[in-house]
Amino acid sequence: MVGNTTSNWQKKIGSQRDWVWRGWQIRYTYVRCQDCDETLEGHKLENPPILLLHGFGASIGHWQHNINVLSQKHTVYALDLVGFGASEKAIANYDASFWVEQVYEFWQTFIQVPVILIGNSTGSLVSLV
Repeated sequence: MVGNTTSNWQKKIGSQRDWVWRGWQIRYTYVRCQDCDETLEGHKLENPPILLLHGFGASIGHWQHNINVLSQKHTVYALDLVGFGASEKAIANYDASFWVEQVYEFWQTFIQVPVILIGNSTGSLVSLV
C-alpha cells in the first residue's frame, strides 16, 4: 500500500530530476505544457513557463495538487531550495539572497525566457527579491 501512495504522489509532481549547483545536489521537477503549441522554446509567449518555489520546511511536494492543473496551459518547474526536500542540506549561510542566486542560476540553466514565479512563504520572499 505504501508503494502505491508514493507512486501516486510522485506522478502528481512530474519528472523529478537532479541538478548540481555549486557542487550541491538540487532536486527539481518539470512538466511540459499539455495544451501549448510546440515552439523552439517549447512554449508560446502568452503561456510563459511557471517556476514554483516552496515555503520554509517544505519541498516540491507542496505543489502536488497544483502542478498538473498549471501544466494544462504552462510548462511548470518546481525547485527544492538548498536545505529542503530532496536537495542537499549544504553547510552554507541560508538567507533570501542565497536562494535568489540559486533560483536565478536555475532559470539561466533551464528556462532562459521570461517566467512566472509563484512562491509560498519563503518562496514568495525569494520571488520578490
